[in-house]
Amino acid sequence: MKKIPVCRQCEYMKLIGRARITGNSLPEGPRGDCMCEHPKAVETFERVLPRSPRMAAFIGFTKPGEEYPNIKTSPRWCPLRENSCGNGTLVSVHGYSGEEVVEKWNKIMPAADVEEVRHGRWIKTDPGNDTLFATCSQCNYPVDWWRGKTKYCPNCGARMDGDE
Repeated sequence: MKKIPVCRQCEYMKLIGRARITGNSLPEGPRGDCMCEHPKAVETFERVLPRSPRMAAFIGFTKPGEEYPNIKTSPRWCPLRENSCGNGTLVSVHGYSGEEVVEKWNKIMPAADVEEVRHGRWIKTDPGNDTLFATCSQCNYPVDWWRGKTKYCPNCGARMDGDE
């Protein structure tokens, strides 16, 4: 079984501050802020969670008056996790290296079956009985002018963007 580090027991976990005491504070005291002070914590966090709104290397809050965070394991960006090689990449999956996993995936996944995008436009037609229709410029499929004009033709799938 893989050993996952626990922040409560980690030497790099530091209590960096506590919330302000206000009239709404609990009798046990304010909660604390815990950060990881591992040398690679911020770097690993930014690689594993790019564009995250969370503060880099932030572990969590303590319960009011306590010294350790209320977290059972460690965040997935922790540089001490076994499957992390310090830069947020996976070292192995079921015994295979990252390159072997990608190679096997490429072998079993079929290539995408894509078709060229057809472009068209709706052509307004008036059959003369107070009903307006629009027809697809690619397949002449009629739709009700007021209710049926869509971004794609329901018959041939042409994208109705005016390009032909």
